[in-house]
Amino acid sequence: MKINERLVKFEAVLLLRKATGWRAERITKTLNELGFSISLNTVRHYLYHNELPELSPLIKSLFYHKAYELALKLKERNPKWNHKRISIEIKRKLGIRISPKTIYYWITRRGKPSIVPLKIHLELGYVIGALLSDCTRTTYVKLAVEDRDYAESFAHALDTVTGRKYRVKERDGYYIVRTRGSPLRYIVKSGLWKVVAYVYLKEFLQGLFDGDGSVTMRVSPRPEFIVRITLCDSNLELLEFTKRLLRKLGIESKILLNRKRGTKTTICGRECTINEDCWVLTINRQKDIIKFYKHVGFRIQRKQEKLRDVVEILRKYKSNRGRVRAWKKLYVKDKGGWIKRTPQTTPTFNFS
Repeated sequence: MKINERLVKFEAVLLLRKATGWRAERITKTLNELGFSISLNTVRHYLYHNELPELSPLIKSLFYHKAYELALKLKERNPKWNHKRISIEIKRKLGIRISPKTIYYWITRRGKPSIVPLKIHLELGYVIGALLSDCTRTTYVKLAVEDRDYAESFAHALDTVTGRKYRVKERDGYYIVRTRGSPLRYIVKSGLWKVVAYVYLKEFLQGLFDGDGSVTMRVSPRPEFIVRITLCDSNLELLEFTKRLLRKLGIESKILLNRKRGTKTTICGRECTINEDCWVLTINRQKDIIKFYKHVGFRIQRKQEKLRDVVEILRKYKSNRGRVRAWKKLYVKDKGGWIKRTPQTTPTFNFS
């Protein structure tokens, strides 16, 4: 998949315009802040000269299905028009040039767009966040996870942004969602994910933290009650950008080296060697953890419940001794970490 930098800048303008309706001046300022070096005159040219420079997977996903429907309507209303005439009219109306040969196949019902359609919608933020964390992105997009609600959230987000229905399949203890998704892979590879993340900040962070985020605890009788929200990834650029997004919400975080390249670790019961440096973004301060809970949170139920319990305990108890006691009434430690007790053995707290 080749990336044309000029086309990517055009698409960045297009995405911001469709998502926000902003004027040229604000779009220019935002894109330069995001690292897309572009002038105000260029942005104005892209906005007010209704012409798409090239066809990329993203452009096709946004326009091909509209063009297909328009081609059929034009042929129905003007039976004498041939495919070349319809191609000219589509370019005039949509600003997109489609080859007459493609139009011919459409109007003769011998073919139709095969690319996944895409809507500029806030759920696109969740999809892209998940893509950058847990999804494989080769010739297709696949999410395979152990949390069914995570897979269902991802499938629902895909349903919303594509208008198609995606099923969650179960195999070998994993819940799997799969799509061809070339426009989604293109958004990630081209760097346009930064535009999507900036516009749909909450949804993007939810997808990212659902995939690679966690609530980590250190609880001991000393007493010690230390809570962190963490996000691990080998992509330092992604973590640094995430830190900027969190700061927009008033949430401070730190980035540290977690594991060096060549380190051996165990993943899913198998010993592996880390091929790249692995970094971790951490949210440490109590007020920042509470802000994350209020403004972002998780869609995975077990993670969100754990975070909610942490926040309620932090708010109610001022001493570590009280926090440790309350925590241990709700959770029990095992090899995999802190597990919530069953409803029959869990006491009820009034956190009002």
